Amino acid sequence: MKTYFDRLWELIPRGRENALPMKDLATILNISERAVRILVQKAREHGEPICSEWDGSGGYFYPADMQEARDYIRKQRARIKSARAALRGVEKYLQFFAVDDIVE
Repeated sequence: MKTYFDRLWELIPRGRENALPMKDLATILNISERAVRILVQKAREHGEPICSEWDGSGGYFYPADMQEARDYIRKQRARIKSARAALRGVEKYLQFFAVDDIVE
């Protein structure tokens, strides 16, 4: 019997242009979109190079080549940088009120 991980690996296509939307994966696997996100995250944690593209129709895909992998890394690093900047503002806010229990 195939696990959700096995089925996920078979379903996710190669190449950004073939990206499969989360909604479609949820329908095919008969699970919620939240469950798909969790499943993809766990697969990534186990080393699966699953990329995601949310511009336009978007969805999940395996990189078709090294350039797609590099593009995904670049976009993710930009998102991380933006998230860090957002955190800095809130951290400064807490420091203003001398709160010592900032979560790291």
